Amino acid sequence: MDKIFTESGYCFDFTNSLNSYKADFVQYHDLSAVDFVVETENNVFFIEVKNPDDKHSTIKNRKEFFNDLQNDLYPYKASAKFTNMLLRKWVTGDFYHKPIIFVFILEYKELSCVIRRKLKDKIFNRLPFSLNKQEFEGKECFEKFELLSIEEFIKLYPEFTIKEISR
Repeated sequence: MDKIFTESGYCFDFTNSLNSYKADFVQYHDLSAVDFVVETENNVFFIEVKNPDDKHSTIKNRKEFFNDLQNDLYPYKASAKFTNMLLRKWVTGDFYHKPIIFVFILEYKELSCVIRRKLKDKIFNRLPFSLNKQEFEGKECFEKFELLSIEEFIKLYPEFTIKEISR
């Protein structure tokens, strides 16, 4: 099974994972999905990648992303991808028995540190961390949510290789 994927101007190599797939290729009714689901020995990663800085991103896509940030819609869209991914797994009876780490990789140089922190908090507050109750014991447990740049992701998770695609 191939464990190398492209997304948003980057090549992601998950060869060192137990399992990985491009989740947004698999349609399940109207439930959106994160870009990747990656399982390692100790964790499952739900990874969403957004790169408005990609030189091949259209003006329309950049403008839409900026408008969603301005109108405070993006935290809902981003959190829905993580939550819908859980729903898709639960509906199919596919449970993980290890902690899930939600990772949102965002490359957008125009975003200040303050706005980036606020965005992280707004997305975090919409994620289902309250489901970590006893009735879900033995299934998923949500370890954490991180909003990272590509550089930060590479430093935190050196077991994965990410390279910018030169076109």
